[in-house]
Amino acid sequence: MADQQMEEYNQVNTLWAPLAARFQTTPFGPQGLDSPAMKMAFMASYNIDTFRRFVFESSFLNRLDLPLERLAAVRHSDTALLALGLDWIHHFLFGQGPLRKGLRS
Repeated sequence: MADQQMEEYNQVNTLWAPLAARFQTTPFGPQGLDSPAMKMAFMASYNIDTFRRFVFESSFLNRLDLPLERLAAVRHSDTALLALGLDWIHHFLFGQGPLRKGLRS
């Protein structure tokens, strides 16, 4: 498990699984998977470089209360950035998850 980096893979998979289930059962309006919301979700989960630019070059960080420790982790780790992206999808699409509106602390 360790030499194959399966622990990190399993951590990310655990974060992704609830979203994958929601995508199977939630209608996303007449545009479906081509909706702007789903395009943003795709960016956050599959295009990590574009999502990084979105986080650090837009008003993203001014709109969410993101602890400084998490922000530091996101700056230095693609895995932490992906976890933020998945939390953001929960927040953005479903109004759920740990992210909250407001200025970061």
